Amino acid sequence: PWNEARRSLFSKIEQVRHLGRWMAPSLRCPDEASLKEAAAALAASGHRALVVKRAFSTAGSGQTRVAPEELVQRQQRGFAAKIEAEGGVLLEPWHDRVLDFSVQYQMEAGGLRLLGFVEQIVSPRGVYRGSLCRSGFCRGWDEELARFFSETCRPLYAEAGELARDLAAWVSASGYEGPLGIDAYIHRDAQGRLRHRPICEINVRCTMGRVALELKRRIAQGCTLKLEIVEAAELETLLEPTAVDARGRLAGGVVALTEPRPDSRFAAVARAIPLTGF
Repeated sequence: PWNEARRSLFSKIEQVRHLGRWMAPSLRCPDEASLKEAAAALAASGHRALVVKRAFSTAGSGQTRVAPEELVQRQQRGFAAKIEAEGGVLLEPWHDRVLDFSVQYQMEAGGLRLLGFVEQIVSPRGVYRGSLCRSGFCRGWDEELARFFSETCRPLYAEAGELARDLAAWVSASGYEGPLGIDAYIHRDAQGRLRHRPICEINVRCTMGRVALELKRRIAQGCTLKLEIVEAAELETLLEPTAVDARGRLAGGVVALTEPRPDSRFAAVARAIPLTGF
């Protein structure tokens, strides 16, 4: 149930305030003057594309991609009252992403329990479109990316690690227990080297990544689960005949997970992809 006392857990600005160590570079801008100053600083660091994020938004909504000069040169007119009430905005570099993924935890009385990793399907605009759960998380990746994730990224999310301890301390202070997912990504810097951003967003709720992780149990062994959010009008054209294994788990085809209604804009589908077809 919704608890107003935990509202701050959903604010990206509060997330950066408490966990900025893991979310950098992400600059809090309470007013337009600080926004212009932050844009100039990021431009001076060599960033040529930035993203402005609202404090409260989900699935990539509430964000605007801009060039630094658009912010530095625009006439100062002040934030809208609603944005001021949210504490302003965040300003971040727009990175050349190679891999988006989420880390799924369960917040319990004893701390965070790591459930697994889920590859995220994100549009070029940064909007969530679906999730992939492979038989092995790094399966099918090129060697450079798989090694970088295994050696640099994965160890950081260990239950006994500093990131998990910091995250648990902040979340548990409000008394929250339940699903918790963090979004993260790997990107390339200007020199083409792989870089890791440990947290770009914290979701104190049951996310679509968590849904995908649970759905994977209903997929036949050796198959990849692809969970997609699609336009409702396209649903009928996407469905495919299904196959199941001896245990009744989906072994092929596409099934609808949501029942479309006349006013539906989106639908969710699950696809089981055998290894030979991926």
